[in-house]
Amino acid sequence: MIFGTLPILFSCRDFSFQSYVKGEVVASVGDNELYYENISGVIGPGLSYEDSVKLINTCIDNWVKNQVKSQFAEEYYNGDLSEIERMVAEYRNSLLIFKYENEYICARLDTAVTAKEIDDFYLKNRTEFTLPASLVKAVAVKVPNGSRQESAMRNLSRSTRADNIQDIVDIAIKNDMDYIHYGTWTDYNEIISFMPQLSQQQYHDIQTKKGFYEVSEGGYRYMLTVIDILPEGGIMPLSMASTQIRKIILNKRRSELLRNLEDSLYSSAQRRGNIYLRDKPETQNPDNDENE
Repeated sequence: MIFGTLPILFSCRDFSFQSYVKGEVVASVGDNELYYENISGVIGPGLSYEDSVKLINTCIDNWVKNQVKSQFAEEYYNGDLSEIERMVAEYRNSLLIFKYENEYICARLDTAVTAKEIDDFYLKNRTEFTLPASLVKAVAVKVPNGSRQESAMRNLSRSTRADNIQDIVDIAIKNDMDYIHYGTWTDYNEIISFMPQLSQQQYHDIQTKKGFYEVSEGGYRYMLTVIDILPEGGIMPLSMASTQIRKIILNKRRSELLRNLEDSLYSSAQRRGNIYLRDKPETQNPDNDENE
């Protein structure tokens, strides 16, 4: 039997379950019952009467539909739920273990990783940190054709000296020119996105050769200075690898804590006599010895 109670007894002035008493059934499907206290907390402050009614109706309808599906599913399997019960037991154990381990780790894990620890790890394992794409340090500026600053910008862009790079930035700012300046290692594609359409050779050269590049398009001259390059497949700089290294160090600490916990619990269970193991079979079949 399916029974549902519509929330028509609520007060419009003060929406609540005043017409229900604690322990009263608001819906039932077969022997399963939904009680007032199961849904009394779904209505938050500030909801209108209409919205509250819709929310309660939705909760009741969803509960009824799930119960109906559950009962039909149980009938389909003719009461043989041993596989479901086994899966539920395994899932329950997994949740218990996860929760216990997580609380154990949170209470004991030292999350402070020093710069020296990161440096030491990087020096010992730097070959494992390879670049998936080229990195560059560069400055680029978009100069209008015929600008008074065109010649000066070109001359400055032919040098990778720090003071010349800063002059490019200063002139671009003063003359309201579009520019980019990456003094730290940056993905090659960030630089390329500033430039107009390039030839395949230009794309290749910018990834592999430091120096000055100039491209003209749409009344502008794009001047690019590639200050330095780290090629694809090269060693990742420490500044980029540090976040990854910190995660690795913390994961190792976490794994060590879990191993210690497992060993401690196993030893404790052995001392209390909670573990029984049959003698393991010999690795070598004794019948083979007799036949020799």
